Amino acid sequence: KKPRELYRRHGIFQIYGLAGIGLKSNRFQYQVAFERSFFPAYMQTSFGAEAYDLTYSEDEWLIPTMENSLAALLIHEDYHDFYRRIGYGGFFSQQFTRHARLKAGYYEEDHRNLFRKTDWALFGGRKSFRMNPAIEEATLRGLLSQFRIDTRNRYHSTRKGWLINMVAEYFPAKFNGTVDFERYILDVRRFQPISRGENINIRIRAGESTGVLPIQKYFDLGGISTLRAFDYKAFTGDRMILGNIEYHVNWDRLNWSPSIPILDEFNFIIFADAGAAWFREDMDFQDLTFRDLYSDAGIAFATSDGSMRLNIAKRLDRSVDAIRVTFRLSQPF
Repeated sequence: KKPRELYRRHGIFQIYGLAGIGLKSNRFQYQVAFERSFFPAYMQTSFGAEAYDLTYSEDEWLIPTMENSLAALLIHEDYHDFYRRIGYGGFFSQQFTRHARLKAGYYEEDHRNLFRKTDWALFGGRKSFRMNPAIEEATLRGLLSQFRIDTRNRYHSTRKGWLINMVAEYFPAKFNGTVDFERYILDVRRFQPISRGENINIRIRAGESTGVLPIQKYFDLGGISTLRAFDYKAFTGDRMILGNIEYHVNWDRLNWSPSIPILDEFNFIIFADAGAAWFREDMDFQDLTFRDLYSDAGIAFATSDGSMRLNIAKRLDRSVDAIRVTFRLSQPF
């Protein structure tokens, strides 16, 4: 599933991309980009262009591609909804400091439906993969931009720092005819150590839009990485709000006395989630109250590096069919 990544850098020039082929569909997919940079690295200005034909999913923020591919292969579960994205564009990027970067560009792309071609896995019994939801096929022309601040001490098993992502998509009618929408996403994460072996991790994610969103651009919540005690993608809309908080205890770092060998190998985590997705005609953001949010709480046990974890989450709005257990190979945020 994951295309091979290609990268070549020579001084101020960069060429990079992806290449792969679907084993069942026999369809070649690719992404190729060229970038020309100016000025030193921490204040670098770049101009570039790219072209692509990809099996694409909006769900990378929920579960990484590698973990999703392993779930599909081993347990017959695929958490990504895919569509075909074919296009090209030109972009500009500006590095403001070591930690802050802006990228913006003009893109033209076609969105097409993709249908499930296979239903095979090593294990999983009689389960079947979910069908890819039908999308609104269209040609989109517009502006895409992303501003990112990243002060994390490391990308995996993060213990401290900020990660802030702001995404804006602008596809006006004057470029597209019948397609006319804007979509905005703000994702703020804070990783805060409170002692040698304790951490509090927080994420706030919000989505807003104007115009009529294509179905493939809706916001989905529920299940892994979002509202962990609820069904996967139980809630959808053209607006969303999500909050997650986790309290981590690393027994080994705490130097607990007397030492308990089994506990030293695991992190203990207490977490809570709250959020909602809805459509603009149903409610304005300023009318949102805590009673409109769905919520859950739970505990998790993770390896000391956070690479594997078992989550046990319970809905707070009912007691029947309220508990969900999930196993992950990555942190939820």
